[in-house]
Amino acid sequence: MCVQPQAIDSLLRGCMSELLVPLRDEALCVRRVALVAFNSAAHNKPSLVRDLLPALLPTIYEETKVKFQLTKLWEKN
Repeated sequence: MCVQPQAIDSLLRGCMSELLVPLRDEALCVRRVALVAFNSAAHNKPSLVRDLLPALLPTIYEETKVKFQLTKLWEKN
């Protein structure tokens, strides 16, 4: 399936950087939703995020690191 350009693409491209600012938010749930939005745009309309990649990739890669404060240990009997 080939995604065709739409009239709204130019408007979205103009505000995409603002939509992805929450990738740097302190709240985990906010960063998670921003990452889902980025993932959706990257898969469905890559032209919207292509020019933003140099600025976004360091932040996105930072989110791939294991954060031990977010892990839970369960004891198995």
